[in-house]
Amino acid sequence: MAAMTAALAFCTPLVALAATSANDYAATRAVLLAWSPPSSNGSSWAVRDRRAAPLDEKAKGCRSQLVARWTNKPNQQLAVIWDWCRREGDAVTNVSLVEATAGVAPAHVLVHGADRAHRNANGSLRRTWAEGRSVYNIIITCQGVVQCEAASAEMVSDLSSKVPGEVADPAGSSAIFGLLFGGPVAAWLVWLGPVRLGSRLHEESFVSSSAPPRYIDVGGVVRRARRRRFVRTVLGSVAGFCALVVVAQGTSQQWTAAGLWLVAAATLFLIRRRLPKVPLNRVTSQQRAARGVTRRLIGSSLRTVAWLAFTATVAAYLVLMAAVLAVRTGLHTIESVAARAWADGSLSAIDRFRMGLMLAADLIADEPRISLVLFAGAVLAAYGIDRLSQRLAAVSARQILAADKRPHLLYLRSFDEDSLKLRATYSRRGILNRLAIRRTRRFEEILVGYLSAFGPVIAVAPPGTRLQPIGAARASFDSDAWKASVADWSDDALAVVISATPGEVRPGYRWELDYIANGLHHSRIIAVLGPWRSGELRRRWACFLDSTVGSELFLPLRWGWVQPGGLMLTHSDTGWTAYGARRRWDWSYAMAFDAALVALHQSWLAEWAGQRRERASDTRPGLREEGSGL
Repeated sequence: MAAMTAALAFCTPLVALAATSANDYAATRAVLLAWSPPSSNGSSWAVRDRRAAPLDEKAKGCRSQLVARWTNKPNQQLAVIWDWCRREGDAVTNVSLVEATAGVAPAHVLVHGADRAHRNANGSLRRTWAEGRSVYNIIITCQGVVQCEAASAEMVSDLSSKVPGEVADPAGSSAIFGLLFGGPVAAWLVWLGPVRLGSRLHEESFVSSSAPPRYIDVGGVVRRARRRRFVRTVLGSVAGFCALVVVAQGTSQQWTAAGLWLVAAATLFLIRRRLPKVPLNRVTSQQRAARGVTRRLIGSSLRTVAWLAFTATVAAYLVLMAAVLAVRTGLHTIESVAARAWADGSLSAIDRFRMGLMLAADLIADEPRISLVLFAGAVLAAYGIDRLSQRLAAVSARQILAADKRPHLLYLRSFDEDSLKLRATYSRRGILNRLAIRRTRRFEEILVGYLSAFGPVIAVAPPGTRLQPIGAARASFDSDAWKASVADWSDDALAVVISATPGEVRPGYRWELDYIANGLHHSRIIAVLGPWRSGELRRRWACFLDSTVGSELFLPLRWGWVQPGGLMLTHSDTGWTAYGARRRWDWSYAMAFDAALVALHQSWLAEWAGQRRERASDTRPGLREEGSGL
């Protein structure tokens, strides 16, 4: 009963407003047919003619419904043109397109400067404004400029006070467009420009120049790869635009134009397909198979939920922002929306949605912090779900080795580098990582992404690890089992990847380096220098060299030929080769790994296959599943 009473109390004024609004067209028509302009210079106006057009309910936009003209003795001429629009937004848009002429006094007559004054080439003055769904134009021709301006201003005030509807501010339409489209772009540039510029200025440049065959600089390769990617991006964007034009032309049944645009889109797409791709860190089919059906379904579902939640949140925010502006500028109110709905004779689902939207806009207009908190909360929730989906997609070492039959790569590092991050521009994953202003990713994720193109990457997990992190597939061991497993993995690996920039060499990592130097059954080694700043990089590189003193394998690295811009080193039967660049970011590391491993992969693979046949009978204790004693 209380709910019914509240509903009646809410609907009663709306029904009354609807009954009034339903006759807006007829009331406006009646006013204009009876209206006479106030006298000018003591001389009354005489009607020359009034022409009215019938209302076309199916017409879109604004249509002229009445034109009336007057004259008076000082040879002044006056015309009033009334346009009726299907929507209030159309009326406001029409007024906003009128170019106001500077120097007209008064420039504005109505509140908020809602009217526009424009001086025509023939000397006449035109004043335009919108009220409700109507657009009014008063055009007056006088002998004196000042008299013309004053007389037209008086007429605008007189006519506006008599016609139904509220004066609409044309700046509201421009504000909505600017905030919805120009606002985000401007905000992004304001934040993006200084942050990107600061990040670039903060980024160090390292000494790096090619000195074959020992040292190879990949800076030129990076520049060529970036140009290729830029061209591919431009071609893809233009092809997508052409596809949208094809849809638009097809909707308008412009089949010839649609066919031409379709040919252009297909041509650009084929050209793009012919251009070589930049090496990317993509998930292999073996990695997907290793996750298992259940984990794949859960991960894919969570990722889809995250993207849908993020998209819906942004869309809802933009819609509510537009509604708030509409409420603030008086373009739409809950009463006007409901009145129009009742005037049409029914309350459709769209009308109910509009009324709910206006109610939410009223609330947010009063408490704007609510929208910001809700928006931020929804975005963070989407980010958390997306990150969880990536963590669930990570697999253990046993799972990846069982599913991926390619020879593996063993990643040995100091655990203090697990949180090391790198500036990333094209290798980011996840929602906020792709949209973030400061673009960074964990170095291990990027490293593993590149290495996974040549084989599964496995590593030893720190003690106490529960949920698999994003990066190398990990396994945990009992305290007495890890050395035998690391030795077995090292000997059977396509290559052993080691970190050459540890913060400190603890006993566990010291044992691993000692085994690589003295016990490894092959010479396929990759040493990675992390993306540290110059001072920290020198300290860590010195720490690594000090920990390998006395090792014949690492002795050549102490001869000073490795330049400060070195990113990675590869070791094979021919010795060490370094790859570097002036910048330490994902592009440089990608090209360095690509240049090194593409050149060595086939020979390493043949060498590994031969050693595998020789060691076919050699077995050591394998892994045990996590959760069963690992």
